[in-house]
Amino acid sequence: MSDGQAAVNAATDADGVNQSVANGKTAIDAAHQPGTNLADQKTAANTDLQKEHDAVVKAINEDPSLTTDEKKAQVANADKALSDGQAAVNAATDADGVNSALADGKTAIDAAHKPGTSVDDQKTAANTDLQKEHDAVVKAINEDPSLTTDERQKQVADADKALSDGQAAVNAATDADGVNSALADGKTAIDAAHKPGTSVDDQKTAAKKKIDEEADRIKRQIDSDANLSLEEKNAQKAAVDRQAENAKSKIDSANTADEINDALRSGIIAIDAEYIPGVQKSIQNPVEVHSLVSVSNNKNELPNTGYSNNRSNSIVSLIISTFSGIMLMLGVSKKRKDNGK
Repeated sequence: MSDGQAAVNAATDADGVNQSVANGKTAIDAAHQPGTNLADQKTAANTDLQKEHDAVVKAINEDPSLTTDEKKAQVANADKALSDGQAAVNAATDADGVNSALADGKTAIDAAHKPGTSVDDQKTAANTDLQKEHDAVVKAINEDPSLTTDERQKQVADADKALSDGQAAVNAATDADGVNSALADGKTAIDAAHKPGTSVDDQKTAAKKKIDEEADRIKRQIDSDANLSLEEKNAQKAAVDRQAENAKSKIDSANTADEINDALRSGIIAIDAEYIPGVQKSIQNPVEVHSLVSVSNNKNELPNTGYSNNRSNSIVSLIISTFSGIMLMLGVSKKRKDNGK
């Protein structure tokens, strides 16, 4: 238009003016070049949005830093951004509206993909969590009064192995799901290493029962010992009772399984030591030997000494041999004296 008016103003006659007007109109008319129709622009814009959506969803699903649940949520967000963007495109009334809706739709779709923490960083965090879980479990094991020292050592070793296995599984993982699965399994294995023992109170009850049983057993041995006098039996059984009460008192004062077991062991040793078997009375003169031999010849057994017949016969034979030897020596001595006269 500006060029046409300048040409009109520069004309020097009527023909020049008319020609400038005609040329100006032609140029102005040529300036209008209709674009692609609006419906086609909308179709193209919606296709662009679909392509953007598909690329973003692919990136989401291939992102190893995301868990399965995170991927599902982000894909759903991308789907919604596509739907909203295409609706805006379809609602546009002109090319500018279409282009604006396309740009906004792409931005929203792209924003749906939010990468997670890197897999390496997730592994580091998971291994730290496993170490903390291990340390807490080991502390609980070492402070568990129901466990003996040997039991604690074994359970701590189990916790150490569970930690090592768990961290190895974490390090071998290739994505967030693998890391999380290894972390969960590792914690479960570590927690399972601690197996509390029977309660301290129940252990005390069981230990005191064993003390009573041992005391009863030893007292039965004392009562059946034929070589102990009644007075000796009573004295030894009283000592057994004292040791049993002392052991049970120590058991009641114990705070851990080790202390209970120590009190039980020392108590049984002390109880057992109170039984001192009696000694069979020896035969002191030939009259007793004669009497013993007579009884043996008549009944083929010794008086009630608590030994078997075979052993009694052996003792009798030894006594007779010894007595015969003594008599022989006395005879030889007497003969020498007679010869000396």
